[in-house]
Amino acid sequence: MPTENPNNTESWVSCDDGIHLIQMNENYSHYGWVFRKIEGGWPYSVRKATEHEMAHAKARQHLRAGAAQVTDQYQPTERHREESTPALSISAWQPLTAPGQIQLGDWLSFTVAGKFICAQAREILSPGTSAEEVIYNRRQNHYFVTSMAIDGTSTHKGVLVAKANSKS
Repeated sequence: MPTENPNNTESWVSCDDGIHLIQMNENYSHYGWVFRKIEGGWPYSVRKATEHEMAHAKARQHLRAGAAQVTDQYQPTERHREESTPALSISAWQPLTAPGQIQLGDWLSFTVAGKFICAQAREILSPGTSAEEVIYNRRQNHYFVTSMAIDGTSTHKGVLVAKANSKS
C-alpha cells in the first residue's frame, strides 16, 4: 500500500500519457517513482523514474510554480516579496527562440544546475545581436547569453519568456 497521499497535488506530477504520475516530494519514501492512477483509489508504484522522466517532471513542476507565481496564486518567500508579479496566463510563456525576443521587464523561467528560477529581465546588453546578454540579477551579476541559451551551450536551460505587458 502506498504511503503517499494522492490528494496532495503538490507532490505529484502527471505524465504525458495521463495514466501515470511521478512522486516529487523528497520527504516521501517513493520520491522519484512512477505510479499508475487508479480510478477512485490510491495510485500504485510501477517503477523508479528514469533520469529523463525526472527531468521532465521537474520541468513541469517548475512550470506549475511559475504559472502560479505570475497568476498571483504563488505565496512568495520573504526574499521574493519585494518584486510585484503581474497577472499572466500560462499561455503567455513562450520558448526563447531568437535574440531580440526578450525586452526589459519580461519574465523569464529557466533552470541553472538543476535549480529552477523565475526572474525579470533587468538589463539587456547588445540587444538583437548574437552577443545579446540578458541580466536578471544585477547585484550578483547573473546573466545569460541569448544565443548560447538557444543552442543549448549555456548553463541556463529551458528558457521561457512571458512579456511584461502580456495579459492573455
